[in-house]
Amino acid sequence: MSDCTADDDLRWLQATRVVAGGLDADETARVREWLSSTPEGAAMLADAAYAWSAANGLGAMGPVEWNTEAAMRRFAEARAGDAPSPHVVMAARGGVRVGPRLFAAAALVGVLVGVGWWRQSASASVPHPTGPMVLVAKGGDAPMTVTLADGSQVTLAPGSTLRSAADFGHAHRQVELTGEALFTVTRGAAPFRVRVRDVMVEDLSTAFVVRERSSAVLVTVVEGAVVVGARRDTVRAGTGGLVTAAGLVEPHGPEVARQATSWTDGRLVFDNEPLGDVVSRLSRWSGRAIEVDASLARRRVTVTFDGEPPDVMVEVLAATIGGQGRATTLGWRLSERPR
Repeated sequence: MSDCTADDDLRWLQATRVVAGGLDADETARVREWLSSTPEGAAMLADAAYAWSAANGLGAMGPVEWNTEAAMRRFAEARAGDAPSPHVVMAARGGVRVGPRLFAAAALVGVLVGVGWWRQSASASVPHPTGPMVLVAKGGDAPMTVTLADGSQVTLAPGSTLRSAADFGHAHRQVELTGEALFTVTRGAAPFRVRVRDVMVEDLSTAFVVRERSSAVLVTVVEGAVVVGARRDTVRAGTGGLVTAAGLVEPHGPEVARQATSWTDGRLVFDNEPLGDVVSRLSRWSGRAIEVDASLARRRVTVTFDGEPPDVMVEVLAATIGGQGRATTLGWRLSERPR
């Protein structure tokens, strides 16, 4: 077995639980933040996400279930003869003491075993980037449109970035997005894929919007359809929802979908969204840091901005939540009003 430390085992355990959907939204956000705080944790999260995304053909075989106990049994059988890990922790489910790296691998691999992936990956023939990801474009002060090597067009929101390997359009058609973008995709031999953190979105035809949020990724289909997550849930035109690495977790309907492209004309629509997500998006758009007290971050707001300057947007948000906004060295901060 590996010479990894107990800390490494714990990171790997938590990374696999995050990407496989074994935690609720709050736990996922906390664990992701903890992992990303160190290079080792961030690397393990990326490795786990890549392994999980390799199962992107499993949707046709039925929904993926998080069943750690069954996974442990299958994994133990498959790994019969291996030496056990010297590190032990109390498993969260069932109270059984097992090596954390073994537990985590079992949780991830066992899910794949349950749908027949153990002996042959459904995505073995799917091309992937072979080189380092390099910057393709970075959004400026206003939405900007770039044309990729395959003829597909991407409209980037301010503060957003798009990356791809140098062989894009030849061996693969996969890009990485930070922020928000509208994709209008041309047909090609290779599937067009967008990765946002550990979420993979695969285009089936034409146009869709992807927006990064704190605990998941917002995907809305303008035309055609996409498949999302390891379950390969299908999202069709006029619909969308919040997506995790596993798949669609919170669908939305036509009314929200109609608002999804309003930002391309400079209008930002927030409908019952957490204040933390709102200020994160406004920070990208304004290029200035807008912070919010932790006690207010989950408060939901509904507001529309149409070209107002950042300081006005902060004032409007402060009035909406009954708080106060103040200038800081880098931008603004929203906080509770003193009592």
